Amino acid sequence: MSVRCDGHVDSVGVVLFQLGGPDSLESVEPFLENLFSDPDIIDFPFARLARPALARLIASRRAKHARQHYASIGGRSPLRELTELQATALERELRKSIEARVFVAMRYWHPSTEEVVHEIHAQPLRSLVLLPLYPQYSKTTTGSSLNDWNRWYQPEAPRDGGDCPAVRVVRQFYDHPAYVNAVVERINQGLERFGSVNRRSAAATAPGPALEPFACHSDSERSEEEESLYSAQGKLREAASPAIRGGAGAVAAIDACPAGDRPDRQPATPRLPNDVDSPTAATLDGAESPATPQDTASSRLQPSTDVRLVFSAHGVPQSVIEAGDPYQEQVEATVRLVMGRGGWRNPYALCYQSRVGPGRWLEPSLRQTLVRLAREGAANVLVIPIAFVSDHVETLSEIGIEARALAYNLGIRRFEVMPALNDSPKFIQALAELVLGTLDGSA
Repeated sequence: MSVRCDGHVDSVGVVLFQLGGPDSLESVEPFLENLFSDPDIIDFPFARLARPALARLIASRRAKHARQHYASIGGRSPLRELTELQATALERELRKSIEARVFVAMRYWHPSTEEVVHEIHAQPLRSLVLLPLYPQYSKTTTGSSLNDWNRWYQPEAPRDGGDCPAVRVVRQFYDHPAYVNAVVERINQGLERFGSVNRRSAAATAPGPALEPFACHSDSERSEEEESLYSAQGKLREAASPAIRGGAGAVAAIDACPAGDRPDRQPATPRLPNDVDSPTAATLDGAESPATPQDTASSRLQPSTDVRLVFSAHGVPQSVIEAGDPYQEQVEATVRLVMGRGGWRNPYALCYQSRVGPGRWLEPSLRQTLVRLAREGAANVLVIPIAFVSDHVETLSEIGIEARALAYNLGIRRFEVMPALNDSPKFIQALAELVLGTLDGSA
């Protein structure tokens, strides 16, 4: 396929938008200040006047805990590196059919949208495709990135003459078949880790880490049930596993071990306190999936059905949803599509994570869901980050370290996290199809 304008092969620019993340512990606080300065995140009457001071205050108060979490994954966010790998792979795939250049724009860190706009204006581009890497649309993510683009981008005609580049936008892709297939492939890879789950010994234990649980993303208030849970968990920190305490490097080392020798594969003996009530179940919670499986060799695997699938999405305030944001609806649709395509018969649930500040947020939380599953006697859990396409602090620290520790302390025997899509060939193919379909009007 080629895209043509006035008889010439177009030079197409593709902009991948992402959240961004600090590249050092010293940059954590300014990164947070940028985040909380976003009018699509912090908005109330007269917010324009109060927002700068409020952003500095929130950033300074949250920086210590945030640094702890970034320290646990190597002292920086891997998001820029992973997004640049995606950009390189996408550009290579697109150049099989069109002349293309792929750029990366980070919403709250470098390279910023402003920096990328300057770079784009220096290129002889005929078309632009804006592709925020958020599968589900929300004003707080995709909307914020596109608003920032509109603040900085002023159309300019190519230096060699002709019209200004045509700008096309991919607003969401949660229901794109190639994206769904990419997620299914990753879930199957996660389920493969449970291949010997029913033959595991129940003798050993896997105590949790020394990190304060959910310190960066904790709710502003905890229920009495959660306080009871955290009191019990705190008593176990003295015996924390050095391997888990070591953060991302240690987790990588654990992943390299044979399954039978891995310390995070052993069941935990501590149980949920008897006085902890089960939180409300997820809105989307099923015992079996629809019977329309993906027809691939990997999908025909028959993993043990006692593995609970936990889909975890980034939370947003309930007020955002009540104002008409489609995020929750699209997340729920994503889960239905993935379960239908995968064809698994495993019980599954949807929850939300990364709550920041007071007010009502989407529920149930990841913490509440793990508590409920432990109460129900679940032994094996696979967490699926359904709203994240790349590994970053939410997947590596919040899920991979903290939620893992919480699960073991609750008595869940095996806890796995689905590998992020990152630059998987299926995901890159999905992105390429989105770009090409947007250019020819089929997407």
